[in-house]
Amino acid sequence: MSTHARILPDARPVPGPNGNSPPRRGYWIAEIEVLDPVRYHQYVEAMIEVLDTLGAELLLRTPKAPQPDNQMRTVVIGFDSFVAAQIGWNDPALRKARDMFADVCRYDVQIVEGEDLGRPYVAA
Repeated sequence: MSTHARILPDARPVPGPNGNSPPRRGYWIAEIEVLDPVRYHQYVEAMIEVLDTLGAELLLRTPKAPQPDNQMRTVVIGFDSFVAAQIGWNDPALRKARDMFADVCRYDVQIVEGEDLGRPYVAA
C-alpha cells in the first residue's frame, strides 16, 4: 500500500435503454489503511470540507473494522466527470490536507471513468 493515485483509461461505453451512452462520471476508489485511528477522524473532516468545495459526493464507505488489527477502509467518491475527478486529485487544498495527515493513513487510489447506469445490473 502506498500513497498515490493511478488514473485508469476509460472503457467502451455501454448503450443505455434509449440507445445513447449513459452519462460518464469520474470516481476515486480508495483502499485506505488507517495508521492512527484517533487522528484519522480529523483527516476525514478535513477531506470532507475540501471535497464539498469540489462538488464531490461520498458514495460508499466501509464501516470500521471490528478487529483492531484490521484498520482497512474502502471509500468511493463520485464526481460529475472524469476530468473533475482528475482535477480534484491535484487541487492545492486537497494536497495540503493530504500532506498535513501523511502519517495518519496509507492509501491506494484509482481514478476511473464510469457510467452511472441508473438501473440495476442485469446479466445477459
